Amino acid sequence: MTTKFDMTLFDEIQLSIIEDCIAAGFNPSGFVKPEIDGFKMQLAYHALRNGNDLSSYLQNYTHEQLEQIRVGLRSNIDVSQYADPNLTAEVMHKKRMSLEFAIGKRRSDGK
Repeated sequence: MTTKFDMTLFDEIQLSIIEDCIAAGFNPSGFVKPEIDGFKMQLAYHALRNGNDLSSYLQNYTHEQLEQIRVGLRSNIDVSQYADPNLTAEVMHKKRMSLEFAIGKRRSDGK
């Protein structure tokens, strides 16, 4: 996979994550933006490896909020029910846990 971008716009950490992503066969174009820091890029890369795309959330959410979205996506939760940049990560966590509990309960009830 060949992805072209201006390497001079990225710091060492960002470049390393972009290179790892490409080497693993993933397309990092959703997060190859200099304003997206290395930690957010790392979260996006991990999400891609699990079949999820965080790119639409990267610019408007904090690291902590993104982690709640990433975990929800990985758990097949409808993150639109709590993905709101105006909510704190703690509130998002509580909403995610409530949704996960409800799904677990439905599964155990045979629904």
